[in-house]
Amino acid sequence: MERHYARWNCDQWYWQEHAYTIIPQFAEVRQDLVREDVLEWYDLPNMAELRFAAFPEGAGTIHLNSLQPELPFTGTYFNGNAIDLSAFAEEGFIFDHWEYAEEQFTSTSEVIQRSFAMNGTITAFFRDADATLHAYPNPFVDATKISVTGVADGWVNISVHDVQGRVVHTTGQAVGDGVNAVVLPLSALSSGIYLVRAEVAGTILHTSILKLERE
Repeated sequence: MERHYARWNCDQWYWQEHAYTIIPQFAEVRQDLVREDVLEWYDLPNMAELRFAAFPEGAGTIHLNSLQPELPFTGTYFNGNAIDLSAFAEEGFIFDHWEYAEEQFTSTSEVIQRSFAMNGTITAFFRDADATLHAYPNPFVDATKISVTGVADGWVNISVHDVQGRVVHTTGQAVGDGVNAVVLPLSALSSGIYLVRAEVAGTILHTSILKLERE
């Protein structure tokens, strides 16, 4: 670079100041400035930081506009500018519904187009094609989620049993029509295999879970 600047009679210090100081600092703040300009130019109300996920994890993928991101994925989007979302189930699963808890929004359509006003998580829920009770993660360390297929205005009672059949944890939760995620905080349990029993809408379902020790 020194030879080139000497040839063209340019100030190398000036280039170094821009290349190593001014340009990196400008690039760091430029995205925020551009977003503010977009809000003002198109008269949009606000931006929202959105997290996109699938439940159970690995049960499906989503297309987000022209992207097929690895989930979970987080990005900043403009309220008032609709985004395109499509859900695709992996083998052995069936798409159930979308959920955006911040606005109590749900949709059973695999393809939706809308904007989102607040920071939050948009989750594509999938159900197991052969069962209505699914645990993820499994194995787990502190907590796992149970995927329960419910009915409108329903209720699920869940109990966790050790290998001797003793009840070591119970919980109840209101559930809606379709797939529901029920969190089981089980950090106090010892490592080992446990049986989960869920009763919903008069049906009793079972699955096994494996708790691991924290490293």
